[in-house]
Amino acid sequence: MNRLKYISLFLILIMVSSLLSGCGEEDSKEDSVVPKSDEYVLYYVSNDSTKLIPKTVTFDKDETARSQMDKMIDKLTADVSTVDFKSCLPQNVSYLNDQLEEGAATINLSSSFYEAPASSALLCEAAFVRSLVQIEGINTVSFTVGSQPLMKDDKIVGALTADSFVDSDARNDINQVQYVTIYFTNVTGDRLEPIRFPINVSGHNSAEELVIERLIAGTSERGYYNTIPKGTELLSVSTKDSVCYVDFSKEFMTMPDNVLDQTVIYSVVNSLCELATVSKVAFTIEGEQQDLYNGNVVFNQLFERNLDLVDKE
Repeated sequence: MNRLKYISLFLILIMVSSLLSGCGEEDSKEDSVVPKSDEYVLYYVSNDSTKLIPKTVTFDKDETARSQMDKMIDKLTADVSTVDFKSCLPQNVSYLNDQLEEGAATINLSSSFYEAPASSALLCEAAFVRSLVQIEGINTVSFTVGSQPLMKDDKIVGALTADSFVDSDARNDINQVQYVTIYFTNVTGDRLEPIRFPINVSGHNSAEELVIERLIAGTSERGYYNTIPKGTELLSVSTKDSVCYVDFSKEFMTMPDNVLDQTVIYSVVNSLCELATVSKVAFTIEGEQQDLYNGNVVFNQLFERNLDLVDKE
């Protein structure tokens, strides 16, 4: 990453770090609203577009997820403007339609969404996601813009959950949301497919750990398939002198069906090398170096990013 691009990203992260955290005691108290058993929390945007404003609302939770979703979106997208908050939609952005299929909600916004300030766009995404996933039967929320998948840095943004966004009311917490590219595989298991995901970087979890946890969690995005063998656990991860040292449980050595060994390895390597702090990756299995992966790939070496495996289409 060149110096100018890195500085620009850093400035964006500083701006985003203030999102969802109050500036004073009164704001912090409001951000800690606890709904009653028959209530949901809907998230609007403060009039200065710097944070989310939670407001409770009562719905009949015995209704279908589809019915509750319709009511919630009606309220979230209504042209409200009060002393404290406004609609979660950025200025000049329109809500077009939505879908709900097998627990996955998709929100379709107008093409002007790409013209919205980065902070307003992020708040809009967080408001929809954190509101909708409270409904039983809705697990993830994806976004389309003009009926096409939402893109960040020319890569599709994957399905999001409430954990994708910072949720903090501590006055001096240092929270950051940054988009990272995670590499999954295609249906034939021989190419890497990139998806953009937001991750929360705080004092408790490193970016490296969050990237690998996202890989292990996998994706339900259509056309994208998991690369990490089932049962794999991350035992430790640390970075020193731009080398990321990753220690997996023994399950990592069990190849997923129809996925090539290099695809597995470089899904981890390429994802980690998207971080500005990482340029090489070293693997161990339960604390021990392994000479070969799947009997084919030399595994006791430093791996660098390999874009030849990435699907360019």
